[in-house]
Amino acid sequence: MKLNRIGIADPKPWEQAGIKLPRFDIDKMVQNTKKAPRWIHFGTGNLFRAFHAVAMQNLLDEGLVDTGIVACKTFDGDTLDTIFTAYDNLNIVSILSEDGQAHHRVIASIAEVLRLDGQRPEHLANLFERFEAPSLQMVSFTITEKGYEVKDADGQPLPIIQEDIAGGPDKPVSTLGIATAGLYRRYLKGQKPVAMVSTDNAAMNGDKLHAAVRYIAEQWVQQHGLPQGFLDYIDNKNLVGFPVTMIDKITPRPDPAVEKMLADLGVEGMTPVQTDKGSFIAPFVNAETTEYLVIEDAFPAGRPPLEKAGVYFTDRETVNRVERMKVSTCLN
Repeated sequence: MKLNRIGIADPKPWEQAGIKLPRFDIDKMVQNTKKAPRWIHFGTGNLFRAFHAVAMQNLLDEGLVDTGIVACKTFDGDTLDTIFTAYDNLNIVSILSEDGQAHHRVIASIAEVLRLDGQRPEHLANLFERFEAPSLQMVSFTITEKGYEVKDADGQPLPIIQEDIAGGPDKPVSTLGIATAGLYRRYLKGQKPVAMVSTDNAAMNGDKLHAAVRYIAEQWVQQHGLPQGFLDYIDNKNLVGFPVTMIDKITPRPDPAVEKMLADLGVEGMTPVQTDKGSFIAPFVNAETTEYLVIEDAFPAGRPPLEKAGVYFTDRETVNRVERMKVSTCLN
């Protein structure tokens, strides 16, 4: 069995192997997403594929949404071809339960993956079109805690942020720079609302994202003559939300035992690859059953009904309490 659109067209062998398939029309989902995107995500690693993409698939399977996720890769761009394009943006999520059983599922909620490392300029143009869409509701991130840093220990902008500042909103290079440039285009289209949602494991992550985006925007206002109104737009919580979140999900590197399980079930081409940065990624993700995502409900443009996929929405104070509880539990 091959993990691609043609390969899953015949569901019988997959069902016989105990691997669940999507219950929605993938072609229609992709078309709907390109016409009216609702969700952009930066960071295409294991956490995103095992949590965010699964949550959206749950909604798609139940007919609660009709669009998928626009995923963005800003580094290790070659893996777009080896891990995403080669499998038609499908991946397998293998959940390992406490009783030792593995539950496999083909995830197809990623509508498109855009390579933003400078090798495909047309992908950046496509992303900006998605940012300008009136339908867009949220832009989320899994870029690790370090991904929100814009300055070094001496308070100077990091080299990649210096490139962002010098290039302005037309030539961003970092994840934060690209996201800020996307926001600028949304501002120019009539200050359309959106939520910028960090889902990385860091306390007050929404505030860190806001500070990073605002820093880049402020430099562009000062050095490239962007209007002051752009900063006002970023600071207006009724237009741009930066909710805090707490996430708890363990997604380790691809497990050879899971690779063998899938091969024994008849799934071809599950061999992991090593990225330029030394990490490992595969067409499958193995993860534990336990997972939590708690989000401050600050979405000026609305949001997908992710509470029906197990995500908790609440106020900022409660999110902060949950974060402290998680840290205290881990330390004790």
